[in-house]
Amino acid sequence: MTQTLPSSIAAYFDAANRRDLDRAAAQFSADARVRDESRDHIGRSAIEAWLKQTVDAYDFHADPGPAEYRDGAVFVPATVSGSFPGSPIALTYRFGMDADRIASLEIA
Repeated sequence: MTQTLPSSIAAYFDAANRRDLDRAAAQFSADARVRDESRDHIGRSAIEAWLKQTVDAYDFHADPGPAEYRDGAVFVPATVSGSFPGSPIALTYRFGMDADRIASLEIA
């Protein structure tokens, strides 16, 4: 089933695209986990550091599509552009939620 983005996920994409990394990280629960490029980043401080490293390395912008809810997760397709080979690319963001906060994120 396709639906609009939950508010914390929409805020994450908006803040990351605006380079408001503190606000982007604040959308995650305190012990959240992000898995990106085969590496895990656990906790808000680590997630904010990961965001900064990713912005510095790729200067990315993500254009999210509509959310799909399945298997207890929120899947968001996104077109991601930046300073990396093959830009733009299509990625899927898989969010696990804990009430109104993001508990996990896997990017593939």
